[in-house]
Amino acid sequence: MTSQYFDLHPVTPQLRSVRQAAEIVRGGGVIAYPTDSCYALGCHINDKNALERLRVIRGWEGISPGDRVENLIAGSVGVQE
Repeated sequence: MTSQYFDLHPVTPQLRSVRQAAEIVRGGGVIAYPTDSCYALGCHINDKNALERLRVIRGWEGISPGDRVENLIAGSVGVQE
């Protein structure tokens, strides 16, 4: 699997790059994105293979869900349903 780097302007990001990143996520990719204090890893919430890859990357294999922290980042509250 290859990696892709996108350098997005915080105020005026290039729409083409945003669309490419979204396609990577929709296609099962795992992404790293900056937060206010570090970087976070993410993937599509409904992609079981991507979620498993994310768990492997984080070293969470064999750790029960109650013993780790996973966050949901969504554009609206309705996404969680």
